[in-house]
Amino acid sequence: MMKTNLKRRARRGGIYIFVLGSSLLVGLIGMSAVALTQIKARSVGDSNDIAEASALAESGVELALMKFGTDTNWQTDYPSGTATTPVAMGHGTVSFKWATVSGGVRVYGIGKVHNATRIYSIKATLGQPSGALLSAAFGGTSITLPTLGAVSGGGTITSNGSVGGLLTTFSVPTTLQYLTSTTLGIITNLLKTQISVAITTPDSSHVFDYYTTNGLDITSHVPNVSGTLKLQYALLSPNVNTLGGGQNSQGIYVINCNGTNIQISNTRVYGTLVLLNPGSSSTVNGAVYFAPAVAGYPSLMVKGNMALAAGTTALADNSAQGINYNQAGAPYGGVTDITYTTTYPCRFEGVVYVSGNLNATAATFIGSVIVNGTFTATTSLSITYDSTVYTYAAPGFFSSSLTTVPASWQWETGP
Repeated sequence: MMKTNLKRRARRGGIYIFVLGSSLLVGLIGMSAVALTQIKARSVGDSNDIAEASALAESGVELALMKFGTDTNWQTDYPSGTATTPVAMGHGTVSFKWATVSGGVRVYGIGKVHNATRIYSIKATLGQPSGALLSAAFGGTSITLPTLGAVSGGGTITSNGSVGGLLTTFSVPTTLQYLTSTTLGIITNLLKTQISVAITTPDSSHVFDYYTTNGLDITSHVPNVSGTLKLQYALLSPNVNTLGGGQNSQGIYVINCNGTNIQISNTRVYGTLVLLNPGSSSTVNGAVYFAPAVAGYPSLMVKGNMALAAGTTALADNSAQGINYNQAGAPYGGVTDITYTTTYPCRFEGVVYVSGNLNATAATFIGSVIVNGTFTATTSLSITYDSTVYTYAAPGFFSSSLTTVPASWQWETGP
């Protein structure tokens, strides 16, 4: 009898344990199901946030293009590289920014929803190249040609104002375009044309933006001699900077004069030299050779006024100064060497841009020299047009209108 009771108790205990275990298992399954549901819900929520953030990012690009299309000063009103204040839209926010790239700009739309951020971008070109790039020499206010001097080289000379000169001769056929008036009479080899609409010029407020952003500031490495910056016996190229401070892969070097005069002589620039705010007596007054390292780029840019009196004496290596202008990293005619016996033409190739006034004395240009103010040639001048400057127009030398580039959109991973 006792054994029977023990068996019954053991059976009831086993059933209880089984029921308890089953209940725990059911409970665990239920808890797991709830957890999985919550995880799934969060996952669905995250996916929805990402999808909405993506849509907002695309809307950001469209918003930017709409704003830029109705604002001719958009480059000022929306500073490069700075995102706009986020605007609430849907369950998140949208903003945009832009940055200069080779051949135009890239516009970024930024969409945020909770913890999800998506960035979408598209490349756009800045309208047509400036019409000034079609001229060998351009003056925004006026051009004064040398009295009793000669103009050689050939090409088109254009002024959005007047053109003056007395007994100037032209060695080859040259076209003269002027908007208001000219004092030049009937001259051999000169075709005069009065234009009815001003030629488009680079935006002087933004033409320097790309170069100051992407260039290397070497101001502190330029010797200051008795209050004047002296750039002498120097070589600047993408792979060589004899002044020190590093190199720039595009050969863009920036000197901020801050009102101090700068004198440049016996220097070769195989790249782009940018002079900001030079003093009123700043000059290039010795043998130099300027040529861009990137096709179509300017070789010299001046924010302010400048005098170019380089003359015609060839630039030459100088062993006494220890300067070889075609050393490794700076080929001339595709050749480098370790000697001090090479000579180089004294001239400016590519684009020369001056935002203020330019006074040129016996200067030689191959490409296009563009002056926003007055362009005065005091002695004979050689200007030969090179269409490369227009065909491969450089950043800053386009109109402000934007045209998107097909198949250039992409999702970005940056902030």
